[in-house]
Formats: sequence, structure tokens, C-alpha cells
Amino acid sequence: HVDLVLNGHDHDYERSKPLTGPVDQPTTHSSFADGTVYMVCAGSGAEGYGSGTSAFTETSHTFQSPEIGVYGILEASKTTLTLTAHTLAADGSDPVLDTMTIQK
Repeated sequence: HVDLVLNGHDHDYERSKPLTGPVDQPTTHSSFADGTVYMVCAGSGAEGYGSGTSAFTETSHTFQSPEIGVYGILEASKTTLTLTAHTLAADGSDPVLDTMTIQK
């Protein structure tokens, strides 16, 4: 019953759909209540990696110049977990790349 798995050290941003099942044949779900979301939100100080997509990818982003990287802000309350991902911009604007909210 894990809601969200956070990963790093890939130089891109990727978020899965809610998943269950074995890693070689995951089952996708439409509701956060029915599976685990896997996310990679990392990268700065090096070139971005090419991000990919598959049947279980919800969103994917490769940062490229003039973007410097990506980062996320996680906010938690008793009933919600909200992640807001941003691209890291040299001008400090850091536009929102993705947002997701898990409610219990």
C-alpha cells in the first residue's frame, strides 16, 4: 500500500500512472487509490538524459538548454500529498512542469 515512490539521479522527469503487478508486466490504473506512482525528479549540473515513454508513463520531460534541470516540491497534509515539479530556469522563473495530488 505504497502511494508514491520517489527516485533520483536520472537527469530527467518521469512519472508513471498508478501501477500494480510485476515489474515486467505492470498493470496501469486510473485511480491513485489502486496503485503506486513511480517518479524520477532529478537533474542539474549535467546534461539532461533523453526521457522515454511506455504504456505506463503518465508524463515525461527531458530538460534542455536553456533549462538547467528539474526539481519537485512535495506538500503533505492529513489527507493529501501534492507534488509540484518545476524546470530549473537560469532567470529564476522555474515554470511548473507537472502537478499531481493523491487524496485519501
